[in-house]
Amino acid sequence: MKPVDLTEWTAESYDIAQIDALKYKAKEAQWVVFDGGKMVSQQTDCQPTLFYSDFNIVNNTISVKLKVDSNFDDDHIGFALNFKPGDTNNANADFLVLHWSKNQSRMALCSVKGIPDFINFIKLPVVATAKTLGSTGWKSYQTYEFKFTVTPNKIQIWVDGNLEFDVAVSFADGRFACYSCSQGGVVFSDVEAEISGATLEPKQSGPVELTKWAAESYDREQIGAQSQEEAKWVIAATQMRNGQPTFFYSDFNIFGHTISAKLDVETATDDDFVGFALNFQPGDTRNQSAEFLLLTWNAEPKRAGLKLCRINGIPHFMDFLHLPEVARAKNLGSTPWKPRQPYQFKFKCNPNKIQIWVDGSLEFDVDGQFEDGRFACFDCSQAAVIFSEIEAES
Repeated sequence: MKPVDLTEWTAESYDIAQIDALKYKAKEAQWVVFDGGKMVSQQTDCQPTLFYSDFNIVNNTISVKLKVDSNFDDDHIGFALNFKPGDTNNANADFLVLHWSKNQSRMALCSVKGIPDFINFIKLPVVATAKTLGSTGWKSYQTYEFKFTVTPNKIQIWVDGNLEFDVAVSFADGRFACYSCSQGGVVFSDVEAEISGATLEPKQSGPVELTKWAAESYDREQIGAQSQEEAKWVIAATQMRNGQPTFFYSDFNIFGHTISAKLDVETATDDDFVGFALNFQPGDTRNQSAEFLLLTWNAEPKRAGLKLCRINGIPHFMDFLHLPEVARAKNLGSTPWKPRQPYQFKFKCNPNKIQIWVDGSLEFDVDGQFEDGRFACFDCSQAAVIFSEIEAES
């Protein structure tokens, strides 16, 4: 097996308000990767949260060490076996969690369906109980070594060399994830995996299949946008309504790709925002710690222009008019988009530079420190926006 670089993994947490965790004083999860990507720690007494891999789990063998580096609290830790990005906000989510509780003295393989309330994470439906640790809680400052082997029909899990689970089950593929619920000071380290090439997150090359992308929108009530319609994306990819800020995001990350896309607004009856997100993470519309870049283009005369902006947290609807600017387009910085005129965009992004062309002209050449994430089509309060001929070359 080979060491895994945890800097390529992604954090995703349930919305504290949505799962009714405020009354339990849950804090926002805080995942910190250190030791050159060899270790990750979840540091707060938080809502249920996951830190998921950039590869799927089926037909792979994974080993990882787990330790709670604190004697404060006695709650829940473990792993998700077939988590899918966005599942914390997916009413149809269906994945398995290896749930280990100190205060319940229980290690069990459990099923997560939909979006459970916070309190229901302590009573998830049990699929199987650990053979020798089923009635044993974890101990602070003790390192445990886990090994997982998963196929479409069987799950095997070892702890410190003992086979604790050998479960015959029909198993849908998904990401492997470190898991914490209301427990701070938990450290996951020395992650290694024997990964088949087919299960690596694919590098996209050629025309993009938009049926694999996912739509995600801000909650209208939460951001004060009740007057807007609910956004509606239609493949290939058209946002039909005068809706709240909304995204249609890729099934691949942006680093390592050159992406091209056409944008066209097929109506002259409005003059609001269109554009693209460059490092969106699934779940960011409900993530108070969200931070990503947004290329936004407005046609309203007083706000006209193409700008690279920054999103922090969950902005109020009206705040999308005044997002912090990172850079303005070289030629189109004060130019409105025109209806029924297709624009050809090209994006090249890496950890130190963002370059964006429009109709062959280099409009942005920005140096800095940038995080990876999904590429997304973006729309805010603008109907009849068409994104087409999207291609990605690795």
